Amino acid sequence: MGEVIYNVNSGELVSKKDPVKNTSYLDGVKNVLFRLHYGDYGGYALKIISFILGLISCFVIISGVMIWLTARDKKKCTRKEKAL
Repeated sequence: MGEVIYNVNSGELVSKKDPVKNTSYLDGVKNVLFRLHYGDYGGYALKIISFILGLISCFVIISGVMIWLTARDKKKCTRKEKAL
């Protein structure tokens, strides 16, 4: 991402950052994270696939928590032992 800072009162260019020549590692990482967060990559097919994979990962996490809670629900333990 480039940037230009322009002083309107004096009409002069204060700072200019060319996105092709002057990119640091941090700028590259921020650009990738920005594009991933806002979905500014690929076409509609890739966005739909990413959305579906995100939903599948949510279901996997929820089902894992449900299995863990079911495994902890032992009949022979008292309520006090279950709280530990």
